[in-house]
Amino acid sequence: TEDCIIISDPCTSKNSAIDPQTSYYRVTRDEGVNSFSFTITTEIVNISPIDSSETRLTPITDPSYSAEKTIEDLTWHFYEFFVTENDGYTTLEVTVSDLLCESNSEDLEVYMSWGDESGNFGDVSKSGYWPTSSCNNFDSTSSGGVTSFAMDTCQFNAGSYRVGIFAPEGTAQFPDELDDGEIYSTRYSISAQLTTLDHVELTVDCVYSQLVNSEDFVPRFEVNIPATGPGFDLYFIVTYDHDEDDSLDSNLYLSDTYPTGNTAYCTPFGGRDDAIYTATDSDTTFMFISLDSCESIDGTYYLYIDGLEEDDDEGVLSIQVSAQIFGTQVIDLTSSASYSTDRYLSTSSGIPFGRHVYKIIVDESTPFSVNVQLAPCDDRTIWAEQDFSALEANVYIIGGGNGRFGKTLYYGDADNGICDTCGDIIYNCDLDDEDTYSCDYFNCG
Repeated sequence: TEDCIIISDPCTSKNSAIDPQTSYYRVTRDEGVNSFSFTITTEIVNISPIDSSETRLTPITDPSYSAEKTIEDLTWHFYEFFVTENDGYTTLEVTVSDLLCESNSEDLEVYMSWGDESGNFGDVSKSGYWPTSSCNNFDSTSSGGVTSFAMDTCQFNAGSYRVGIFAPEGTAQFPDELDDGEIYSTRYSISAQLTTLDHVELTVDCVYSQLVNSEDFVPRFEVNIPATGPGFDLYFIVTYDHDEDDSLDSNLYLSDTYPTGNTAYCTPFGGRDDAIYTATDSDTTFMFISLDSCESIDGTYYLYIDGLEEDDDEGVLSIQVSAQIFGTQVIDLTSSASYSTDRYLSTSSGIPFGRHVYKIIVDESTPFSVNVQLAPCDDRTIWAEQDFSALEANVYIIGGGNGRFGKTLYYGDADNGICDTCGDIIYNCDLDDEDTYSCDYFNCG
């Protein structure tokens, strides 16, 4: 008596179930004239992932799974590693190894639903599909063990990651029952590990410092900017205190999309980058990065610093994030015919620009005018005798748009920032230009 076993691919079986069709099998004999009999047995095997509760993983709190399993020839094992959350700092690695009682003729086949050997693709599995020879993003038959595609943090998402393992006929060294009555199937181990990169959560306007050569040094930071109205600037201030004279270049990467990962693939190309230069004639390096109000959005910002001198025993890195929020005063000219006020405008230490913002509500069909005058602080009535070269102020009127504006407008140079086109500027006036002390705008309605 001899058995002939035909096993369909689970992936193609799903397609057949969606589009039912009839399959035909023909049995013939190669030699002999006597009659013979045979029995055909069919079985529908429903896929049920192994250890479905234990393979549910969460970064930090429940990050790993490991087990040893035995598998018989012509049998499938399926696993579903479901990652419950995506924190932006985590990656997954799955390994199938330590093969025992395996013959030298056939290797275990391992298929995964994510990643491929080119190293540039990662995705969670499609609903209802299990990785097989016909449906997979990664496959291997290495007898020395198989490790999943090494995704970086920005390629990784929460969700389902599936593994399929198949033992072809001839995989087991002892597939049949031995004299002791035991069947020694192929044994393998499988493990899954979530690895999370350390990061520091910064608080706005608080300074965070750490030793550069410490084993606990963390180069990744994030800060959450709460929801605000249009009109706030962000400042990222980094100080590197050190005692080395090494002319070292370091980098600060700033992104509002995702944290920097382990490889260049997950460097935030869409973010901004500037260099910390460690001067040979100074023990302190200071870097100041600002995001103008038209660039700044509420949400989470990610920072990463690399290239620091780790052998510097006294090197201290300090980082601070400041947000300058500008309140907007609303002037409703639909209920009042006019408005006037006297206010003082000044810059503060470390913040290069002071700013007042007004929102003027008007009836589109009604003419209106705006007048802004610059008065010397010592005598607001004596205009002709004053030197306005030391008093600088600029007036911008934005019509429509998003109501956002940018301090780089003050430079009058588009190369100084991307905010020269923020909003719809319909009028601007430089109050210190040739002793101009009054700006007037009139709209005919």
